[in-house]
Amino acid sequence: MFNKLKAFLDFEKDKRLFSRAYLGVPYWQSIRITFSRSVTMEKKLFSRKSNPSHVLKQLLKCGNNIITDIWKYISLTKCDILYFDECAYRLIDGTTVDSYFDYFELDKEYKVQRCFHIYSRQKETSLDGIGTVIPKLEDHLLMLCSKMHICKYRDEKEEAFLEQLAQDLEAQFHMGFSFEEIVQMVRRIVVIHKVYRKYYEKIIRKCRPKSIIVVAHYSSYLFPLYNLAQKYSIPVIELQHGLIVNHDAYWYEDTSTIGKELPSYLFTYGEFWSNYINMPKNIKIVPVGNPFLEARKEKYKNNIPDEKMMVFYSASEVAKEMEQLAIDAWNRLGKRGYKIYFKIHPLEYDKRKEQYRLLSEYPQIRIVPPDKDLYELLSSAKHHISYASTVLYEATIFDNNRYIFDFGNFAENMKPLIDSKLAYKFRTLEELVLLLNRSMGTVFDDMFEIWKINAKKNGIKKIREIMDESKYKEKR
Repeated sequence: MFNKLKAFLDFEKDKRLFSRAYLGVPYWQSIRITFSRSVTMEKKLFSRKSNPSHVLKQLLKCGNNIITDIWKYISLTKCDILYFDECAYRLIDGTTVDSYFDYFELDKEYKVQRCFHIYSRQKETSLDGIGTVIPKLEDHLLMLCSKMHICKYRDEKEEAFLEQLAQDLEAQFHMGFSFEEIVQMVRRIVVIHKVYRKYYEKIIRKCRPKSIIVVAHYSSYLFPLYNLAQKYSIPVIELQHGLIVNHDAYWYEDTSTIGKELPSYLFTYGEFWSNYINMPKNIKIVPVGNPFLEARKEKYKNNIPDEKMMVFYSASEVAKEMEQLAIDAWNRLGKRGYKIYFKIHPLEYDKRKEQYRLLSEYPQIRIVPPDKDLYELLSSAKHHISYASTVLYEATIFDNNRYIFDFGNFAENMKPLIDSKLAYKFRTLEELVLLLNRSMGTVFDDMFEIWKINAKKNGIKKIREIMDESKYKEKR
């Protein structure tokens, strides 16, 4: 898979795509992942289309929260940290938490203003903050206008370039994207940049933060933020949120600063991750650790793993293969006293009966309920089997064995664990059964490279240093 990604990255560098702009708005950074994933997955990804009726429905949906956000905006005051909340919460010990941000406990020392740029806060949490209904309304209205008066929102010169780009992409990668679809994507990004940049600037001028923190920098709704923060001399910090090994958002061949809209810093889980990313020069990589993971390890440190408990983790790319593997493992090992568990990804759980129909015929295979703490599972079971998931990296902090199903392109993302002897790979059940008899201790030096210890202390110290150097500049 990485060879395909490398070919795409060379292509975007040779074409100098980061230097392109449509109506003055740089667009390539915001749409590149759609194309890179089409190349690596060898299929055309869903190309989102909108029409006036769809836009009108979105406008109506915004109405429920507009009063709340107007009041929140009026009430904004100066803060130390402006945090763009992904609303990616977990239920931990009966409390809904943001595992990426909350465990640094920055709100104990600093005033934090949350901005729910993925608008689902009312359903997910009681945390206080401002949403993005105000720009969403303008966004939908502008999209509606652009469809009715398309000539007003057209950059004919850049469209000539995009027409040639569509031909070049098809000739080299055969992704199936038409010129019309690419132009639609670009125009969408132009609207997002214009609307959200204006909104973020209003928030920044009211809050005057010393730093901005984001999770997953590559949301198209966040790209307008980074150059704006630079304009006001406000550092932006991204918190690592998962597996970034050979990830298209964290690997560039063109590492110049031209056209790169990025945070100022990337806080990673440890030194290890720097070996598998290649970022532009305008972002600093800072290993700090993962305070949430340290907290879960402390809670379950006295658990003794069950030597005959095996957990299979679902993966949408190889769903059927993983399901069959778990069934074959039960047929082969159940009579030897092994307990087989199957952990379905939270996003797949509601559709488990459709996606994993064969499992319903094997009640002996236990489906892990969605409220089961993953880290209790990692500490309680000796054997963990996955395809390409952060789970096996997290598993290294506990006394267990880790096995990688070497099937498909994304298994390459797990190669660092194999190279570090922190996991075994297999292709067949027979190979997996043989590996069960091999010991696998945690290689502590490598583990500390992956998960730097004292994460909360490291993070707070570095954020304090960054904010002490921060000089908010009022621009008029």
